[in-house]
Amino acid sequence: MSPNTHFTPLILAGIALLCGLSVANVYVNQALLPVFAGALHADAGQTSWTSL
Repeated sequence: MSPNTHFTPLILAGIALLCGLSVANVYVNQALLPVFAGALHADAGQTSWTSL
């Protein structure tokens, strides 16, 4: 970034909104892991990030 780059309040609000949506997406999808596991005929541990 150049030294003359400034973030306007609108840009900062957009960044905050996108960060919040990203966290909400992960939170909601964690609750859906058992549903995905059933559809894929796997147990919930095989569909989570902790099994990597």
